[in-house]
Amino acid sequence: MKKIIVFLCIMFVSVSCSSSVAYDENDIAAIVRGKEITVRDIRLVAIFNNEELPQVVKHYVREEIMIQEAKQMGIELPKEVKEVISSDHSLPPEPPEGKENPILEFYKSQAKELGMTAEEYVDIYICKSTERSEYVSRYINQELGEGTSQGEKGKEYHNRLNEFYDQLLTKYDDEIEILIK
Repeated sequence: MKKIIVFLCIMFVSVSCSSSVAYDENDIAAIVRGKEITVRDIRLVAIFNNEELPQVVKHYVREEIMIQEAKQMGIELPKEVKEVISSDHSLPPEPPEGKENPILEFYKSQAKELGMTAEEYVDIYICKSTERSEYVSRYINQELGEGTSQGEKGKEYHNRLNEFYDQLLTKYDDEIEILIK
């Protein structure tokens, strides 16, 4: 389960560090089962450039469907996760001179892009990304069971996961409208 969470977080954070100027933050990127998703909603948990935005939107939509499904199924977040989400979050310390801290730089660049302080952004980012990844992870575990990322079994699980994603998108195709393609 933790491996899935780490994988999802890495996928979102590892997307390029370029900024997007072609889309307004209030542009609606997609509508998922009646819920409008703006470029800003996506930027709160992902970093991307213009060319990458359509792919990031698809990923976000896939996650959103799983989150909605999880909530509809009555999946709840455990107390420990709720405590993480509701607690105050602080920036990592500045690195020593000549060193870099990519996580701190991520928070700072996203905060600047979104017009807020890095302190405000880190709190929003941790809350939103933790909640989203926990719902997705719990939903996947409920539907497919706990998987592995190691060896041949990891490949099998990854294939089942991709097949599951495709089926989910097909199931809700008429309730998904992706506006940024």
